[in-house]
Amino acid sequence: MLARIIGPSVHAFSMMLATYLLGIGLGSLIGARAIRNITHHRSVVSVILGAIGAAPLITLFYINKLPVWYGLLFVRFSTAEFTIWNLVLQALIASSLILPATLLMGAFFPAVTLAFTREQGWSDDRVKETAVGYLYFYNTIGGVIGCLAAGFWLMPAAGIKMTILLASGLNIVLALAVYLFGVKTARWKKILTGLSIAAVCCATAIVSPEMDQTMLNAGLYSEMVNKEYFTNKLAPQNRKLGNLLYFHEGINNSVAVLANKFNDGNLTLHFSGCWEASTEIHGRMHLKFLGHLPMLFARKTETIGVIGFGAGITTGAVLLYPDVQRVNVFELESSVIQANRYFTFINHQPLADPRTHIFMVDGRSQITYGTQQYDVITSDPIHPFVAGSANLYTLDFYRIMSGRLNPGGIFCQWIPLVGITPESYNIILNSMHQAFPHLAVFSFCGESVIIASMDPLRADWENLEKRFYSPDVYADLTSLDVLTPFNLVSFFMGAESQINQYLSGVTQVSTDDNVWLEHRIPMDSVDLRWGNLFHMLKEKLPVDDYRMIEQVFPGMPLRDLPGNLAALKKEGNNDYKLAQIAYKKSDFEAMEKYLRGTLSDFNSSFIYPAGIQLMDLLQTMDRDDEILSVAGFLQKNFPVYPEAYIAEARVWEKKGKPDRSIETLDRGWMFAPENPNLIKWRRHFGVSG
Repeated sequence: MLARIIGPSVHAFSMMLATYLLGIGLGSLIGARAIRNITHHRSVVSVILGAIGAAPLITLFYINKLPVWYGLLFVRFSTAEFTIWNLVLQALIASSLILPATLLMGAFFPAVTLAFTREQGWSDDRVKETAVGYLYFYNTIGGVIGCLAAGFWLMPAAGIKMTILLASGLNIVLALAVYLFGVKTARWKKILTGLSIAAVCCATAIVSPEMDQTMLNAGLYSEMVNKEYFTNKLAPQNRKLGNLLYFHEGINNSVAVLANKFNDGNLTLHFSGCWEASTEIHGRMHLKFLGHLPMLFARKTETIGVIGFGAGITTGAVLLYPDVQRVNVFELESSVIQANRYFTFINHQPLADPRTHIFMVDGRSQITYGTQQYDVITSDPIHPFVAGSANLYTLDFYRIMSGRLNPGGIFCQWIPLVGITPESYNIILNSMHQAFPHLAVFSFCGESVIIASMDPLRADWENLEKRFYSPDVYADLTSLDVLTPFNLVSFFMGAESQINQYLSGVTQVSTDDNVWLEHRIPMDSVDLRWGNLFHMLKEKLPVDDYRMIEQVFPGMPLRDLPGNLAALKKEGNNDYKLAQIAYKKSDFEAMEKYLRGTLSDFNSSFIYPAGIQLMDLLQTMDRDDEILSVAGFLQKNFPVYPEAYIAEARVWEKKGKPDRSIETLDRGWMFAPENPNLIKWRRHFGVSG
């Protein structure tokens, strides 16, 4: 739960554990002093045990506020660099949930020790020490059983809140049992007191608010980019965290699908609050190219390994290539597979392809100890900020991957350009370079994708064009506005000798032994001096006047490259303004031209309004088939907004196909079930619920 509030970094988990142990230690000191002169040891045991159960119930009343409280503390006390205050803030938030119970748990041990020795009639100091040993043994056994039961059974089956209620209830029941059967007092008084306490606790559990899973899974901690930005996001009038479409608490992560987060019209996949994938064009482009790039460069493309299923976008891209015979996908969390149904419109439904084989195991372990050799291995790990994920960015990992590739095979991995400093980025790149002598760096909308091989990287132009223009591949790439193989060069940043020169002064690597990255990234994530490293890489990678492009893409007609790159320049925002001017002049031909120009520029901030206006214009001209095309484009790029679904439904109604209208509205309903316009139109076709 705390990982979703303060982030799942190794620093955050360290602060949680430190807070837990501090609570136990302080509670033991306080309890040891407080029980010295007590006479009714059974009553004390009953009271403390009941309080241990009651304390977590109280935290349920403010747990939904903790992400905002953490944000307010961040705005008030943090600086542009990592300081001890960042850990203090995490400790304060962790303390609010952990200390109420652990202080009492610490006090409980000396109270039980005293009660045990008195019950046995022991008074000798050595005997008391023996009693502590016995109790500590039973306490440890109970801790082991409790950890296993909670982590592998209760939490995945019942969820965090129900686990808290059950654990609290168990403590309270035991406390009442000690009181009713162990404390000597009037029977009627015990029954009345016991019933009153039970009633209060039950009422508290019943009236406790439900956990706001939208707030808790939105990953507000990841929005702490800078104080002004975060303050604006945190303001109640701007706090549009979207709608929670799917949520499940698994053994490894909580998995959530949020719709329309910050009113962006898209879906986002979150692991323990950490953003993992998005349907937004800039957010999914690197996920597509984690599949496309290695497939375009590999010598053979028959056997593929994909580490991390996520939204299935990378796996779906890989399966578009006709030579693929088998794709092994490695995913740790089963609920990620269950959440796939929300992304089938964008990922080509890889789970329905018989060539896809899902392994619910750790990808690194499976590839390490398996016997399969691969033509391509592509890895889309979680950001190294997340504790445990940094072992997919180490020299040891890269050496394992290099040993599992066939000759001419390609390893491909995403490395973030945000939430990371140049030093950390260079150490990841250098770690990869120590295992793979040949690297190339591509950047897609501020994310970097690295392809690596034991052999020189060569994408023969004739073979590249053949793969690029394969019908399914070409359709997918054109949906990303990558219209020719030349367009790939616009994402190319450097390769081979350029990388060698760039890394010439870097000697450090991240290994399984030093876990350097895992402990450094939490500090990088709050270092606001660097922002996006794209421009840093652009400036620092040596310029070679197309020599490396000619080497990596042998056979490319370089004379055609400048013209193709120049054609990529678009001015969608300006086109939208010109469309509005044309509308005022009733020049609808020019208006349509400029609106289509806006739609062709994925960097334009006016794509959606331009699409709506274009559909309205086409409707006045009875160009229904073109409306369907524009509606499909908007649905794919803004799946949560309802207007495109309604426009398509109206076209099908006009064509006399109400069943198609209902099917279209159902698709929109899946992503925006509470939208009043979709409700209205579903009722128009006689559909409710």
